[in-house]
Amino acid sequence: MTEAGQAAPDLDPGTVAALVDTDRGLVDRAIYSDERIYHLELQRIFARSWNFMCHESQIPNVGDYFINYIGEDQVIVVRDKTGEVRVLLNSCTHRGNTLCRAEQGNAKSFTCTYHGWNYDLDGRLIGVPGRKPYYREALQEDRLGLAKAAQVAHRNGFYFATLDPAAPPLDEFLGEVGRIGLDTMTLYGDVTAIDGVQKNIVDCNWKIAVDNIFDWYHVKYTHVSAISSGAMSAGIEPMNQMVMLGEFGHGISGPMVTAEQQAALDAMAPEEFAKLNSSVADGPVPRPQ
Repeated sequence: MTEAGQAAPDLDPGTVAALVDTDRGLVDRAIYSDERIYHLELQRIFARSWNFMCHESQIPNVGDYFINYIGEDQVIVVRDKTGEVRVLLNSCTHRGNTLCRAEQGNAKSFTCTYHGWNYDLDGRLIGVPGRKPYYREALQEDRLGLAKAAQVAHRNGFYFATLDPAAPPLDEFLGEVGRIGLDTMTLYGDVTAIDGVQKNIVDCNWKIAVDNIFDWYHVKYTHVSAISSGAMSAGIEPMNQMVMLGEFGHGISGPMVTAEQQAALDAMAPEEFAKLNSSVADGPVPRPQ
């Protein structure tokens, strides 16, 4: 797995800091194209942050697993025999062969298809073919289990993992804004992930995709066909949207509510508010607690 905190070559802190001019609101294009920056991000961001893995409804039973990534490291998110959720590097300790080829499923254990090394659901090495003739019974199996995430935790059933044993607790890392985001998703009860895996590969730097989530400026132009067809509300205007920024770069974006609109919502009786929610085409209206 990627080593957290390891410095990328030829990049000193001053060079990196100079790429962003906060006073003039300018960002150097190199942050999207310089491979050295990307490798630094793998080490300083992905290896040290809490990364979303899956929802508990995707691995409800013992042996259920789901494949995901921490940076470029592919991991197996699996519920072990005690019911604990583990995050294991999807790479055999012996020669690095990929263990799981399927995106999700259920397994009693994980067996390497190259030399047959077998691992329990908690990552322990439990079987090695030819242990006596090939290894003279000198293998230390307890030291050859799968690499594991340093910490695994969840909030509202959304599981996260980090490679950094010194990372702050998940709730602290999420901060107020991150916690609000996850709590809003379950505001009206438990959620369940729809079974199956659907992926889109976007040929761009990861930061562009993240920026796009909070960019309401592009909607009227990029999504004009969706608006014209009625699939998206024509009322989405850049100045009618808001972005709430929090610690560690977390953010929430959505329709802005004026003070007058908020006062009207607060004055509604519960049954009136429920009726309004059921009639909103663009999704439920979160009522402040």
